[in-house]
Amino acid sequence: MKRKGVGRLIPWLVALDVLLLAAFLIIRMSAPTAPAAAGTASAKNNVPLPPAPEVVETPAPFSFGDEPEQLLIDNSDAGRPAATAIPVKDSSKDVTLVSGSFAMRGGPNFSLYLDKETFQLIEMEGRCYFAPVSESGTLYLEIAYHPGSAAQNLSGSILWDYGVIIQSDDPEQVELSGQSALHLKAKTMETQIESWLVDVEGGCVSLTLCAPGGDTTEDHQALVAYAQTFAIEK
Repeated sequence: MKRKGVGRLIPWLVALDVLLLAAFLIIRMSAPTAPAAAGTASAKNNVPLPPAPEVVETPAPFSFGDEPEQLLIDNSDAGRPAATAIPVKDSSKDVTLVSGSFAMRGGPNFSLYLDKETFQLIEMEGRCYFAPVSESGTLYLEIAYHPGSAAQNLSGSILWDYGVIIQSDDPEQVELSGQSALHLKAKTMETQIESWLVDVEGGCVSLTLCAPGGDTTEDHQALVAYAQTFAIEK
């Protein structure tokens, strides 16, 4: 009788074990898996996580300030007549006073006379250009300010910015509207160059006239005459 009772109990114990094992497996499979910590290896395939992308800062472009640079200005206090006449070759040209300023670069105010009907005024990269309206850009007068430089120091190199020099004259002191200037003349294979260098407080102002080689047109002669009216405003 006793062995028969044990025999009946064994199937019940086996069934109970199966139920307990099934319950354990269900609980284990339904439990949430904790995510792997950032920067550590993955528990599944042991592959390191990629590093965070590097942030590259782009530097802000150079600026003189909040306001855009303007060289050509309306200066009614220049102390010179607003209009006059200038002899060019065998005729006389009616011209208007043009004012400018390199103040944003630490330079001076300036003025010169120009025939605005024949010549256009252009500003580019901190320089002023005066060229015939009908020209293709081979004839022009450029005005620039060179901070921290002197006329004598610039005289040996400035003309090389406009081409390979094949012939040059010795520098000479001249006068522009009552102020002293160093006058330079040179030629390249295609261009003749003439420059006036004026020392100012803190630097030097250059007036450079470029013309096609052998050019003796009236517009060329006019630009030479207009350059000689250049004056630094006190």
